[in-house]
Amino acid sequence: MGRVFVFEGKRLIPLFILLMLLITVSVYDALFPTTTPAILTGELVHYVNVEQGNLYPQKQLLIFDNLESYVKFLQNNNIALPNHNFDPNNNLAIITMNFQIQSFTRTSDDLGRKVLNVICSEKNAQYKIYIVPKDQQIDQNDVVWNFYDERGRKLEGVRIRVNP
Repeated sequence: MGRVFVFEGKRLIPLFILLMLLITVSVYDALFPTTTPAILTGELVHYVNVEQGNLYPQKQLLIFDNLESYVKFLQNNNIALPNHNFDPNNNLAIITMNFQIQSFTRTSDDLGRKVLNVICSEKNAQYKIYIVPKDQQIDQNDVVWNFYDERGRKLEGVRIRVNP
């Protein structure tokens, strides 16, 4: 014998109302964001994206200014050495985990420190390798890194490591 499933319409009405409220709130939030986007001004930092692939670590940004640390990190994480040459005398290698960089802008704050505003988008389980010229002075210890999403909202929880 087959079983018969009977649905009472009046039991589904509260679920339908909750679904409609969820959709309404989502549409409202997309059309009218509650945060004001940050206005980023300053000099653009040029970079080259040379490699990408899949990994599963936490969201972090790794900065390399020497070849030994760079090669060792790639080997330890089973990442093939990119075809693009990394010259530590003239370049920095930046590896992003679980996000990708859209753009850099460089400014200064009120205390005279260099500030790098990084516009990025989330890319789960991915890494990207960027090569940045050193003449743009982003390898200084007094640089303040600010991470923003595409809408200009400040992101938290990005870990920065230099020559891990």
